[in-house]
Amino acid sequence: MNKKDFNSIRNEFNHQIESFDSSDRLNQNIFSICFEIENDLNDALTHISLKHQPIVFSSNNFSAFSIVKEHSFSFYNQYDYKSQKDELLKTISNTCFINGKENNKTFIFGGFNFDLSEPNTDIWNDIPIANFILPRYIFIDSKLIVNIFLDNGIIIEKIKSLFLKYIDDLELILFAHKKNDIKSELLDISDLTSHDLHHKKITNLLDIFKTGTSNLIKVVFSRIKKASFSNNLPLLDIYKKLLNKNDNSMNFLYSISSNINIVGSTPELILSKLNHKIESESIAGSNYRKNNDFTSDEKEVIEQKIVTDYIIDFLNKNSDNIIYDKKPKIKKSSDIEHLYTSFNADLVNDKNILDLLDEIHPTPAIGGYPKDKAFDMIRKYKENRGWYGGPIGWIDNNLDGRFYLNIRSGLGVNKDLYLFSGSGITEKSNADNEWDETEEKFKLMLESL
Repeated sequence: MNKKDFNSIRNEFNHQIESFDSSDRLNQNIFSICFEIENDLNDALTHISLKHQPIVFSSNNFSAFSIVKEHSFSFYNQYDYKSQKDELLKTISNTCFINGKENNKTFIFGGFNFDLSEPNTDIWNDIPIANFILPRYIFIDSKLIVNIFLDNGIIIEKIKSLFLKYIDDLELILFAHKKNDIKSELLDISDLTSHDLHHKKITNLLDIFKTGTSNLIKVVFSRIKKASFSNNLPLLDIYKKLLNKNDNSMNFLYSISSNINIVGSTPELILSKLNHKIESESIAGSNYRKNNDFTSDEKEVIEQKIVTDYIIDFLNKNSDNIIYDKKPKIKKSSDIEHLYTSFNADLVNDKNILDLLDEIHPTPAIGGYPKDKAFDMIRKYKENRGWYGGPIGWIDNNLDGRFYLNIRSGLGVNKDLYLFSGSGITEKSNADNEWDETEEKFKLMLESL
């Protein structure tokens, strides 16, 4: 974008606002306008900082970039989330476009805890268990979307003055010519989950499997590392490295506040909804030793089949015309290969995307199976996952959306970045091998620091 682009944006806005009728908009909170522009993600990442609270989702075939929080929907316990999520959806679906609704969209971005029933403590303290943000500025598909949130009545003069101010502010942000260059030295990387503890809980679980009385089939255990820096976290640089290393995955940076951020590179789609079409993925099994017989390894094949069968059961309850490959393929994320099955289906009910997410999450890929028993085992060890392993993604004003699994990721708090990694434990697991697998899964983030 250049100065000429902003002159065109102002002219277009002034033209659109003159014909805008606000008389029937009394029940709406979000007002948006969409402009056709040319944008460059790499250039934008150079000129903004974490104080602009960026939210970025990008892969080799998709890019959405937003800055500045216009409004936040935050939930600190499960009851509040479940009782208020329908109102959240109603608010975003009632978005009013100044330049007409046809083909125009705006978005809220957000995520959840792995376990919504668990309060956030320790490193996750004061972070909501679910959070959605309406950004002020969104760049997506060669479009600039500018959003206003109003909760105290609609005054057309106020809408006009706010939009013009927001356009001026964006021009200042993008043309400040302040290169984002944080000088911060990596001081230390430490394990917050000891080898002994991780080994012990896996061997205890293997003993339970051997009894044959628990009905447990799989549990996913996780562990945490902490990377400490001398100065503010260079998260935008870390994000750019992730994108360069792993652009076939969905790379994300989500700013809850200016000093609390989540960054990662996930290979796994949990759920996508577009009109009445839904998609999901079954990813399990990890080949980091480059074994040639990976696709026929009994332990890995069984682990992936558990996830596949679970998703098929979910789809059978909610859809028809289910399409998937009977034999899993291989999907590569960073230097690790996974067994992978993609699903497409037609939704046959009116469930919204949040209700569908609540039903499908967590799949056995991140929790275990059966779900309730695996949850109980994970809670027993107080792994303190917070958002790790939860859904992260977006919803648009048509109530379509796309959510990924928050894995290969880290939580940035002030000068520290907490990294997370997990692996699925079945009766054929080896405790030492599982530790090695989590080490391999840490590498993508560690090599991006």
